[in-house]
Amino acid sequence: MSSDTQDTVSLLKARIAALAPLVADQREAMERERRLTRPVFQAIAEAGLLRLWAPSTLGGWELSHPAFMAVVEEAAALDGSLGWIVGNGGGMSRAAGYLPEAVARRLFSRDDAFVVATNGAIGEAAPVKGGYRISGRWPFASGIHHASLVAAACRVADGSGQGPVLLCYAPAEHAEIIDNWRVSGLRASGSCDYTLNDVFVPIDHTHDMLNPPAMQPGLPYRWPAVSAFATTVSVVPLGIARAALDSFTGGLASRARAGTSVSLRDRELIQSEVGRAEVLHAAARALLLSTMNDLTQIGR
Repeated sequence: MSSDTQDTVSLLKARIAALAPLVADQREAMERERRLTRPVFQAIAEAGLLRLWAPSTLGGWELSHPAFMAVVEEAAALDGSLGWIVGNGGGMSRAAGYLPEAVARRLFSRDDAFVVATNGAIGEAAPVKGGYRISGRWPFASGIHHASLVAAACRVADGSGQGPVLLCYAPAEHAEIIDNWRVSGLRASGSCDYTLNDVFVPIDHTHDMLNPPAMQPGLPYRWPAVSAFATTVSVVPLGIARAALDSFTGGLASRARAGTSVSLRDRELIQSEVGRAEVLHAAARALLLSTMNDLTQIGR
């Protein structure tokens, strides 16, 4: 990472740390409502956490992949669902690098511009003059309650059933949310299904799903699209695991086994098991970093 990138990561981490009191205050409401509350979502938007991979020419951070990883890990360590939304939303801000610049500027001019994407289903795009009319149902739309856009995967209806698959960016106001996210893990991510019914999408608000054209020169827009999406979600468990380890070890110093004065922190068995967990975490992180670096070289 360059010093400039390190400074940016430090700035974003500090902004995440500053969110801690608000997140603690809102956590019960988020669990109850099964989504981020509006104050929390607005706070992460104002902190710039939804623009991690947006092009720098459009006011985004355009982070390197290791920097993106470090920021999302920090958010996930604060709260798993918050980290999931930051990873998905910050990651999908790369869509601004796949669309014509004039379109991208219009769609991503707001700090709270938030694209919700899901690869769990394929809808239908019927060609019409100037674009497509799209319909379908898509699952696991994390953050859909706060979305400004939905990126709906749709197969072009050409009569063959083998038409190309596009990502079609439609205003989220046209989406009907299906309230079916009732889970225990990542409960506040609000990952409900949604439907679109015969919604018009201009042709310049679409692009090929698997091989989107790079409209900006940065590396994030030349990565394989599927690999980029996988990265946005695989980082989150690392942050959650880091928080779990820190929480566990942080409470050991003041605790002792009944009948002894030796703290749990100093017991060999505890140290051995914590060491194993640390090695597993470090190995997983190193593997992801190595894979990201390999893909970055491919992107060049």
